[in-house]
Amino acid sequence: MVGRVFGALMIADPPEVSSKELRESLGASKGAVSQATRVLEQLGFIRRISRRGERGDYFRITPRVWDEMMRRDLESNRIFLQMAERGLDLLGSDEPGARRSLEQMREFYAYRDEELSGALERWQEKRKVRNDPV
Repeated sequence: MVGRVFGALMIADPPEVSSKELRESLGASKGAVSQATRVLEQLGFIRRISRRGERGDYFRITPRVWDEMMRRDLESNRIFLQMAERGLDLLGSDEPGARRSLEQMREFYAYRDEELSGALERWQEKRKVRNDPV
């Protein structure tokens, strides 16, 4: 349901959609839409909007959502890198097989961190050149 709600918001015109409109267009229950919007909001992918004089919540895609997705990916990657480093700190030298596995894990996530960081910088630069607000 999270993907369906995100997809509906991606193509929404106007960009702000009420909870009720999401339920109706997706044929989903109030609870399912509420849970999906809560997850997307916690991830920073959508934002909840209140309209003066109206009841109910409206949602829209967060500006620069793709930057946020990349940042989340980087955060997750760094957690795995730290796990590998911590495992190596705890592992004795008498376990060469396990040590090699953790070294490979550390190398992979260190490489991925460098690549993702560069990709995010290049993406942001590309957006600036295009004067892309979102």
